[in-house]
Amino acid sequence: IAGIPHTFGFGGLHGATEKPIHTKGLILHVDVGSYYPSMLIAWDLVTRASTNDNYRLVYDTRMKLKHEGKKKEQAPYKKLLNALSGAMKDECNPAYDPRNNNIMCINGQLMLLDLIEHLEVVPGFQLIQSNTDGLIIQIPDTDEAFYQVDDICFDWEQRCSTDKCKILLELDTIAEIYQKDVNNYLWIDAEGKVERKGAYVKQLSPTDNDLPIINEALVEYMVHHVPVEDTINGCTDIIKFQKVVK
Repeated sequence: IAGIPHTFGFGGLHGATEKPIHTKGLILHVDVGSYYPSMLIAWDLVTRASTNDNYRLVYDTRMKLKHEGKKKEQAPYKKLLNALSGAMKDECNPAYDPRNNNIMCINGQLMLLDLIEHLEVVPGFQLIQSNTDGLIIQIPDTDEAFYQVDDICFDWEQRCSTDKCKILLELDTIAEIYQKDVNNYLWIDAEGKVERKGAYVKQLSPTDNDLPIINEALVEYMVHHVPVEDTINGCTDIIKFQKVVK
């Protein structure tokens, strides 16, 4: 799909360039906001075991807090919303409804596939990765290309939304990205904020502290172009060299 190998499965859509990639330019993170919860409501797929409208109430509360910029306050509601899709696949859960869960997963992937195929008409379009509820794409750094992508995304929202719930896309601008595969990447956004994912570059903690000096050295190299040798040889904090083994 768009020159990228993809896999479809009940875990979602996944695709990434076959070889590691490092690129700069006009890179866009095209993310579906609260994708699965929005789909569950829009397409009447909330578990058929439900006897009330509480899921919709939680969804509306979360969206209100999110739009007010209350990131911390909306987080528990986000966890509640996302928990339902897993519960619908759990035989021991009162919300068990694998049929509706499968419909949600399959159609969610097909809707993203539809978005990719419409974006392919943009001259110079390049797909960097697809991952469950969003895409990372690169386009020529022109107003024409950006407005074309914006129009295609708007049309997609109209096709996928229903009277019950809107399914909306968020566009974030990325200035530079390093990607090993769909689960391991680092990007720097237009404002200089760094997003890290995967064992090689993720932020480590005291309870997950396996050679953190390696992650630190890689991130320093990618973000500030500091040679990895300088970061490693200049570090005197011995806990950063801890190796966790079984």
